[in-house]
Amino acid sequence: MNGENRTESLDLDSIYKLHQEKYLNILVMCSANCIIELLRQAHLAETDRKKDEKQVVSRWLAIPTSGAVKDIATTRETIATTQLIIFEANNIHHFSCDSPPFVIRRVMNDTVIYSGVCIDLLNELARRLYFSFTIVEPEDGEWGNLVDGKWTGLVGQLVEKKADLVVAPIAVTKSREEVIDFTVPYFYVKTGIIIKTPSATTLFTLISPFHYKVHMCLAIALVLSMTFVLILEVLTSKCFLYRPVDKLRRYGDAGFNIFGSLVNQGSNYTPSMASSRILLSAWLLFTVILSATYSGNLIASITGGKQKLPFSTLAELAQQDTYTWGFDGGSNYLSLFRDSNLSDYQAIWQGMQTNREDTDVMSIDNDVHLRRVLQGRYAYIGDETFFELWKGMSCDLQMVEQQFDLLQFALGLPKNSTNTKVFSNE
Repeated sequence: MNGENRTESLDLDSIYKLHQEKYLNILVMCSANCIIELLRQAHLAETDRKKDEKQVVSRWLAIPTSGAVKDIATTRETIATTQLIIFEANNIHHFSCDSPPFVIRRVMNDTVIYSGVCIDLLNELARRLYFSFTIVEPEDGEWGNLVDGKWTGLVGQLVEKKADLVVAPIAVTKSREEVIDFTVPYFYVKTGIIIKTPSATTLFTLISPFHYKVHMCLAIALVLSMTFVLILEVLTSKCFLYRPVDKLRRYGDAGFNIFGSLVNQGSNYTPSMASSRILLSAWLLFTVILSATYSGNLIASITGGKQKLPFSTLAELAQQDTYTWGFDGGSNYLSLFRDSNLSDYQAIWQGMQTNREDTDVMSIDNDVHLRRVLQGRYAYIGDETFFELWKGMSCDLQMVEQQFDLLQFALGLPKNSTNTKVFSNE
């Protein structure tokens, strides 16, 4: 229905009778007064059809071309069987921040071109709901944090009613929900940590196949085995009455044979007693298995190309003093670490406060963080979707094992907006 002064010629009761479907969708585009009159007719028509037990469930999308939405909301009569959505058909001011792959900002011939997942979503919503939009970026480039009692970034634009809609990877948080509305989430992602893969030295490469505890056990086993062999040689020398010079040579050969077997080297030493031969045979079998295991792990570590990371969790990051860390200071991570009661989060925030002189650690420019990560000894905290793009650009980057803080991305609208349900349903 589309009309301004033709409500008298419209008979909704006749329309209900002509359409026998149980569900009837009605789109109205006219002035606020016109919509009010149509709703009055709908109320009367549906009341009559209840008496005939031929109730029709209708759904209305009303778009006032003039007048105020609040006039319709306060003056319309209740229609029990109708879902009424009032949508203001104005040019929507859409705010967003550059954040691949959701929002990609490019400049071509002095013209800013936007693309990405969120832009595709915005275009589809505009096509379905019949509205136009203008994309605007926040002046401070932030996502939104409460600073000195005032909201910044995208959230601040919605709070101050400078924006009608935010379509961007903006995370739903408790504090933000208190001042703006969110639709149902359209994307879920976890937070991670990315660093530059540390370059291993030759020494660490050779000892990396085994854990340090294994190396300690090998040292103890070597000492004990040499001790037992020497004891048996002392007993053997008493039985065979070797000359003193021959005794020292046999003691040395016995000890060297135990150590040489460990590194795949042998000697001319042959035990005289059966007990010594049994001990040496067991030791040789052990070294063969150990050598095969070591060689396999060494080849796997070299061909796999993955080096052991200096830390694997958020707690370990906060405890070490070799790496500094940072995050987007205009995002939800600021309030997450600053206001959290979790000890690991508090340790991360305290470390940020220690490095306050370094302005890069809370920069809102992701390129700054990428540059610091590639330089080495810098850990960046952010969502894993963004990290996958970085890893595609550089093979030197690697994410740590731990994932934390599940993020929910949703569309943002001003508080108590009549359009929140509209976008959520779509």
